[in-house]
Amino acid sequence: MKKILYLMTVIVLGVFLMSSSYLAKAIFEQGQKYYESGDYDRAISNFVIVVNDYPETEFFAKASLYLGVVYYDLNERTQAKRYLNLCIKRIPKGTQEWISATELLATIYYEEGNNEKAKELFNTLGKYSSKRKIIDTSTRKIEDSAIQHSAIQHKEKVITEPKIPKPQEA
Repeated sequence: MKKILYLMTVIVLGVFLMSSSYLAKAIFEQGQKYYESGDYDRAISNFVIVVNDYPETEFFAKASLYLGVVYYDLNERTQAKRYLNLCIKRIPKGTQEWISATELLATIYYEEGNNEKAKELFNTLGKYSSKRKIIDTSTRKIEDSAIQHSAIQHKEKVITEPKIPKPQEA
């Protein structure tokens, strides 16, 4: 009897975990559609649900990264940094989401004039991304052109799909 009860518990838990992953995927993908159409409020709502309610799913990192990008686009740097830091701290270093979040966070710090923090993050990136090598600033200055190039190019690396602008109403 105990074995049957144990098996039933395992099956119920398995079904629950699978269904939560499917729910997280559906909510995340709808958030992507909202983002791509320029409906940032709805995109934020969906991504926040994934981050708060489904932190153990594979969509957590992507949702927190998207939140960082959306808030960056809305010029809400504090919120952008919050979600980018969350992404960086919760996922393995070297993953695409980690690299993208770290790069955008470094760009934000650079834009805010915090060159030391930007340098630190870009140097960390250099260990995980063959595309980025930032020199040691203890002997030389930050390569402004490399950082500015990153600031211009970050969206291409953060979000691979182009954002479709919202149609203008007449």
